[in-house]
Amino acid sequence: MTSFIQPVVAFLNQLIQTWGDMVITYPRRALALVLLGSLMAASQLWFIQFDASVEGYLEKDDPAITELVAARQEFGHGEMILVTMQADDLFAAQQLQALQQLHQQLEQEVPWLDSVTSLINARVLAAEADTLLINKLLQPFPQTQAERDAMRSEALSNPLYRNLLISADGRFTTLAIKPLAYIANIDTSTMDSLDELDLEDDFDIASSDYEEADTLLAGTRVTEAQLNLITTKVKSIVAQYQGPGRRLYVGGMPVITKTVTDTMIGEMLTFMPMAIITIAVLMVVLFRRRHGVILPMLTVGLTMLTTAGIICALRIPVQTTMTILPSFLLTVSVGASVHLLSLFFRAYDAGTDKIQALQEALAHTRTPIIFTSLTTAIGLLSFAGSPMIALARLGLFSALGIGVALVYTLTLIPAIICLHKVPRKQQTLPNPKVTAIVNTAVKISSRYPIRVVGISLLVTVAAISSLQHLNFSHDPMRWMSPAAEINQAVAAIDNNMGGSISVDIIVDTSTEEGLYQPVFLQQLEQFSAWLNAYQAGVIKVAKVTGLNDIIKEAHQVLNADDPDFYRIPETAAVVANELFLIQSSGPGELDPLVDSAFQKTRLTIIMPWLDTLYYLPFIADLEQQAAAIFGEQAQITMTGMVPVMGTTLGHVISTTAQSYIIAFGLISIMLMLLLRSWRYGLLAMVPNLSPILVTMGLMYALQIPLDMFTILVASIAIGIAVDDTVHFMYHCQHHYQRKGDMPSAIHHALDTSGRAMLTTSVILSMGFAMLMWSDLISLFNFGMLIGMTVVLALVADFLLAPALMMLFGQRQKTEQQQA
Repeated sequence: MTSFIQPVVAFLNQLIQTWGDMVITYPRRALALVLLGSLMAASQLWFIQFDASVEGYLEKDDPAITELVAARQEFGHGEMILVTMQADDLFAAQQLQALQQLHQQLEQEVPWLDSVTSLINARVLAAEADTLLINKLLQPFPQTQAERDAMRSEALSNPLYRNLLISADGRFTTLAIKPLAYIANIDTSTMDSLDELDLEDDFDIASSDYEEADTLLAGTRVTEAQLNLITTKVKSIVAQYQGPGRRLYVGGMPVITKTVTDTMIGEMLTFMPMAIITIAVLMVVLFRRRHGVILPMLTVGLTMLTTAGIICALRIPVQTTMTILPSFLLTVSVGASVHLLSLFFRAYDAGTDKIQALQEALAHTRTPIIFTSLTTAIGLLSFAGSPMIALARLGLFSALGIGVALVYTLTLIPAIICLHKVPRKQQTLPNPKVTAIVNTAVKISSRYPIRVVGISLLVTVAAISSLQHLNFSHDPMRWMSPAAEINQAVAAIDNNMGGSISVDIIVDTSTEEGLYQPVFLQQLEQFSAWLNAYQAGVIKVAKVTGLNDIIKEAHQVLNADDPDFYRIPETAAVVANELFLIQSSGPGELDPLVDSAFQKTRLTIIMPWLDTLYYLPFIADLEQQAAAIFGEQAQITMTGMVPVMGTTLGHVISTTAQSYIIAFGLISIMLMLLLRSWRYGLLAMVPNLSPILVTMGLMYALQIPLDMFTILVASIAIGIAVDDTVHFMYHCQHHYQRKGDMPSAIHHALDTSGRAMLTTSVILSMGFAMLMWSDLISLFNFGMLIGMTVVLALVADFLLAPALMMLFGQRQKTEQQQA
């Protein structure tokens, strides 16, 4: 193993040394290259785009997405914006007038609108001879109290309206706003209403959307940016109708997505300055000289600028998970600068020539710096192969950013030092508090190594025992504060209307005009009845609507409105005739329910918003029941946000184990390369795995689930935690090989690299702690957990790693001498 590792390590060292020598020899050229690359990347920031949609988490060819797209192409958009109005008496003249005005204004002013459905245009079927008439519930509009009372009774008695348009107690009513799925044409009124929106202040739409205006005429899909504009317009209209005795709530998936997007943008704009200021202050405290602050901050600033520019150049939208990227790059990238500058200033202030001090600092830090960068990048790249594109992109671009930071650190800092006059400072004694910490750590670890390892083992085993109880979660609503407006709106809609999220079930008879067959319709009716009665745990179906309902209603109306005829007709001919009458009476009435060949139909289920974890048993029960009822007669496809979120949760679960194994395995190999021994490399993983396992054990104690953000903790933390271990063990091993005294080697490592380790750990923990100010609970948890892990890793590197060196390090020397 050693014979293979040594040439690899020697090659990397030679490569880095050559690059460093070139930078020192040609500093102006090196600086020009960095600035040119940064400016080119910055020029692409104009094309930044944002995407917080649930379907954006998955690849376009994922079955859940292809099924969702197919359903939208055939039946239109399934995710609606819900405006729910609460009033003590909805049928009072004032409230009905407000409802009518709101309905009409939405129809007139909302862009990319398919339809608005409410009590105002709720249909009522009637028959005249052999003709089926489709009237509106509130037409003519009731003028007297008696007419309003009659309308109230009719609305509350109609089972098709209940939990869809009106609540059971008659105090809540919903307007369902359906956006277009695809745009076939744009008329003047749509463009006029669009002009009223303040597009320049909407961060969610990229400039490319304007350039593509002409392509919308060809039937372009309504984009996430356009859905966000629809939501913005709806909310601005609804705000005009809030008043005494009336409260309106705006919910639905497009609104949730828009809220997450706005929060995401706000978090990025808030935490970047906070993290920059915090780290700059810490750098001032550490170096107390302007070069010690300006050089690291310039490096990380250009790193973030370049990384963001590359993302924009590739036209990759910024997704929710990428919210952590600026703070992550800012805090992680500083570490390499701190180690390099610490050794440079120490030698330079001692009287060493500037270039010689720089060369010595690079010689001592370049190998640990590149290995720490690689290990951190590997921890993140473990997500690059995830089928969940949001995680894959975060892993890929975080690793890319770390690579950029590495190049800039080894290029920009040496180049500026060569070109600028750096004032010397009078050498001062090391900070006595840090010295006391180092001496205490050396004393405990060298005198009581078995106790340190034993206690660490007990704590780690206790943490491992709780890992099996960790729960997975995927709930974008849970990412936000319970006090957030959207959470209150969704809760109000769920509690009073039964549900705010829809599940679409596409039933394919595989036969043209198969929907005419009474046998199939009876099966559909049986399935619909089972769904309407479904309740298991916290899951309860609020409403099911489908073709079977409209056929039963039409059949009753066409038979003298006799309730005995509220059923599926007995022959296919009667079904075909009644569907023809419905289609003739109301063009477009059947479009959301059937395809053009009358082969497929769509059932829509209204459910409350819950964590996706709770939907999984429902999905399994639904598939089992569908198979039992339809057998081979029809093919069932579930689509909509619930199946998409279910697929996402499945990917979260599979990605977790896969990424952890990849990260731990590759980082172990990297440590073997650095320390030139497979046994020593595995030994070095112990003080890195232990803090992570303890943190995950604390997740169970704190009832924090594994979600889109917290599953990143272990892979990111292992990459970060290894950094300090690499610096400690690398210097400890080299000193021990020269002196042969392990306590002395431990003291030397902690007294040199240990001081920088303490500084970088404080910077990292404080940088990630900034995320705890976030309004997104998921970001709060992420920042807290990473910060905790960094602190625990520092304790492990100051106590557990030295104890392991005392117990096993001396064997390592003997083995290397024999090799």
